[in-house]
Amino acid sequence: MLTGTLANTAAVVVGTTLGLTVLRGSPKRWHDSAFQAVGTAVILLGVATALPSLTDWAVVVILSLVAGSLVGEALDLEGRIDRLEERAERRFGAGGRGAARAAVTAALIFCVGPMTILGAIQDGLGGSHDLLFAKSALDGLTSIALAATLGAGVYLAAGVVLFYQGGLAVAAHFLGHGLSQGAVLAMSGAGGAVILAIGLNMVGATRLRTAAMLPAVVLAPVGAWLVAIAGRS
Repeated sequence: MLTGTLANTAAVVVGTTLGLTVLRGSPKRWHDSAFQAVGTAVILLGVATALPSLTDWAVVVILSLVAGSLVGEALDLEGRIDRLEERAERRFGAGGRGAARAAVTAALIFCVGPMTILGAIQDGLGGSHDLLFAKSALDGLTSIALAATLGAGVYLAAGVVLFYQGGLAVAAHFLGHGLSQGAVLAMSGAGGAVILAIGLNMVGATRLRTAAMLPAVVLAPVGAWLVAIAGRS
């Protein structure tokens, strides 16, 4: 039931280890180039993730991003992450602060998108694992560059992949297919927008408050569900 998820988790762990042991010792310009390359790839991933939803769910995605950002600001998610980094820095030194940000950044990249959701559902239903195997290869390569530039905090993202993706797989196993295609598309649209914002921050183009946008990923499928109900009434 969790074959694909376990492979994905292992790929992140192996990729992080390679990034810390092989690429980390290389010249700084190599780190910078690798980080910018990953940032560019993340931008492309965000665009590719969001685009399929914009045909039918653009309004839901936009409203979810706006409402999600307001909820995120009300919950002070950005501030909470900053304070988490500060506590980590006080306890573990400067590396602790980077570890918290690395974990959040990597977890978002690895866990938001249609491949995660659809792959986990397939995993839980006992069908093909091809989608998550492909995602494992992508996440493993990405984790090499992230670990080389952001540090060991990327290891924590492997745990997030295991519990989040594994949780979706277990839910799919017991509840069936779960989310409708519209809900998956809306969630992917909002998630793709957040990933795009992360990529822009990574290459230094913007300083967007990406943590505050996170509730949009939860609100988007709810919005799609409400639209579906309204359409049937």
